[in-house]
Amino acid sequence: MRRSYLSVGVALTLLIGGCASASKQLREGEKAYQSAHYEDAIIWFDSLERDVPKMSPNDRVRYHYYRGMSAYRLSDRDEALYHLSLTRELSEREKAALDEEAREELDRLLEELTPKGATYRAEDRGQSREEGPKPAAEEASQSEAADTKESRDSEQEGA
Repeated sequence: MRRSYLSVGVALTLLIGGCASASKQLREGEKAYQSAHYEDAIIWFDSLERDVPKMSPNDRVRYHYYRGMSAYRLSDRDEALYHLSLTRELSEREKAALDEEAREELDRLLEELTPKGATYRAEDRGQSREEGPKPAAEEASQSEAADTKESRDSEQEGA
């Protein structure tokens, strides 16, 4: 009986120590983001990924917000869309708070990144919202047309 209490105590100590470690890693990732060391921030957040389900609701929201913002700053728009979407969903469902500035930035970026056409990919900055994504077949036919024109031009030069 005494041994089982000891085992539970050790397990709780490790669990609490793990949470404290995850909390510390989250703060380190946030610091890296705020210092514009986005690659370092991503490394911190990647190391936390398996601990996310055990985090408090506020920590989960912070994790996804800063993970998404870091991805956005590194032009990984799909990854940014994924994490920022989770930020919004978790903050609404679990009543976890984002400060007003972060909420405004989140809303602005989600508007920018959310696809407008029939695609799961994040909206690309260079693409006009009216155009929408080009179908792959259209891109391929344009590429083939350009290749054919180049072939004809080179044949005419050789003649």
